[in-house]
Amino acid sequence: MLIYIVRHAEASAVGVEGAERDFDRMLTAAGRDDAYRMGKLMARLGIDPGKVLASPLVRAQETAALLLSGVGSTLRAVTLEALAPPGDERQLMRALDAADGEAITFVGHEPFLGEVLQLFVNGVDDPPIELAKCSIVCLERKGQGKAAKLRWLLNRDLTERVLSLA
Repeated sequence: MLIYIVRHAEASAVGVEGAERDFDRMLTAAGRDDAYRMGKLMARLGIDPGKVLASPLVRAQETAALLLSGVGSTLRAVTLEALAPPGDERQLMRALDAADGEAITFVGHEPFLGEVLQLFVNGVDDPPIELAKCSIVCLERKGQGKAAKLRWLLNRDLTERVLSLA
């Protein structure tokens, strides 16, 4: 099973664009471009994100929607409360197990995503592996449990470089 972990793209600060709470922070113009281009790169590489689960926070929902649009999918992301800060590892694992071997993408926030990544790769969640904004990590998980193999990682800079080669 392939697991994709995506940190949301660059978002505006609280107080900007009507965002009165952290929950409401929207992506910046650069963040919207980055999320869409990440999806375009996934499409170009033949990567199917599978079922996309996103934090309910606005910036994660926007990242997921733009990634799916870039891939060319008409599917919508499903909201998963477990991805909202501070994160809920047990609920995330239940969602993962329910995927039944299909590819799945989680779109969320630091430090929780870094803790999950560290847990899958090294069996511990501390210290977390810090993910840059609009980064995607691909893990391969065989069977149940928390062990997974890191297959690849793309950040926004590498995405830009790869897309400029075409």
